[in-house]
Amino acid sequence: MDVIVSENSEILHLMNIKEPVEEILKKMADKAFSFPETVADDNKKYKCSVFNYCYDNGSNVLIYNTLYNSLVRMEYEEYQVYQTHRINESADGKDFVNMGLWIEDDVDEMQRYLKFTQLYKTYITHDEMSLSITTTTKCNARCPYCYENGIKQLDMYPGAVDKIYRLIEAKAVNKLVELTWFGGEPLMNTRVIDDLIDKLVENDFNFSSFFITNGSLFDDKLIEEKVDKWHVQSVQITLDGTKDVYEKRKNYINTEQGNFYNVLNNIRMLAEKNIHVSIRINIDQQNRNDVMQLLEQIDPIYSSFDNVVFYPAFVVGGAYSMSETEKLECVREMLERISDVRKLMTGTNLYSMPRMNSCMKEEPNSYCVDVYGNIYNCEQMVGRTENAIGTLEDIENLPDRIENKILEDECKECVFFPKCYGGCIANKNAGDVACMIEKYIISAYMQII
Repeated sequence: MDVIVSENSEILHLMNIKEPVEEILKKMADKAFSFPETVADDNKKYKCSVFNYCYDNGSNVLIYNTLYNSLVRMEYEEYQVYQTHRINESADGKDFVNMGLWIEDDVDEMQRYLKFTQLYKTYITHDEMSLSITTTTKCNARCPYCYENGIKQLDMYPGAVDKIYRLIEAKAVNKLVELTWFGGEPLMNTRVIDDLIDKLVENDFNFSSFFITNGSLFDDKLIEEKVDKWHVQSVQITLDGTKDVYEKRKNYINTEQGNFYNVLNNIRMLAEKNIHVSIRINIDQQNRNDVMQLLEQIDPIYSSFDNVVFYPAFVVGGAYSMSETEKLECVREMLERISDVRKLMTGTNLYSMPRMNSCMKEEPNSYCVDVYGNIYNCEQMVGRTENAIGTLEDIENLPDRIENKILEDECKECVFFPKCYGGCIANKNAGDVACMIEKYIISAYMQII
């Protein structure tokens, strides 16, 4: 058996402890918990983990456990032993247990995992605050797939910064806050960013900034003067294809500003400042083939930057949405086109901790504020006031954010559940599947290794 990725022993041990989940979480909250070792026992009965994803490539079998992160390659003889669950029949039997490929017969992994994630929000404190701020709904691009199409374009209202600061004061009890700036195009209203960050610095808050942007408005001066001041750690910039396809889809108001090569240069300048840049590539049936050409063009440009990665995102809800089979085939081809598969976040997905929730909608101390001062639990609801959960005028009465998602039966039976946790509700409401990109990246990666 060839071990490609070792198991996450802490998660494995948590699943094997016979102590009630509530008691474990109490100890974890009190910092009085240490992880015991998982030990294979010849006298115990075992079964295959429900989170084992198997792929037969015609020469051998790959097994990846989506909860414990184990990834192994087995010869067919080893795979036959794996299927027996009898620990004494092979020297690999104990390794199967130690890597989480086999689990004790009386353990209900899914129910234990669900209970742990649901109770985690109750027992573990969330002192850090996550806040997404819509600086403006104005944008210098006119993307056809934007979920904000039809929303009135204007800047955040005067006086909002003081009220946002009050919200942060109330929720970031340890003065830790992660800021996400988006719009519209957030850099079309930097005044709000400057004003709020001045207040945070003045009052000794520990904060970081993440920008969701088209990247066109960065320049030498802004990067030099603002990146450090704003504590920018990460930026997401969208590229939808090579020059002609990109500029047609973006449909910039100022074509010089939105020049494809200008954005590529801005990505390079940010990367040179040690900013993590995630290049989001929106894909549908129309631009699928062009995306492959894009990867061949930009991969050599950013191959030397470990802090630049590519992120495939499938456009949902339109006439050109892709089927599940098409998505998997697309991701596989993307992996084959780039020089280092880690650029497509394979490492992040394979090693990531299992999710405690699917997105910010279920994160206990996570909020999103629009230009009117309405507060939401999902960025994609911005501007749709019927979905607001409160306002900046009445932060004292914000509802309790500890909530548990109602999961679909098919999600509870899915081997990729720990990487997805039921997926994106907004995508599902838009008419697409809720599944996260991890499902496609992991499946495609196993087909090419």
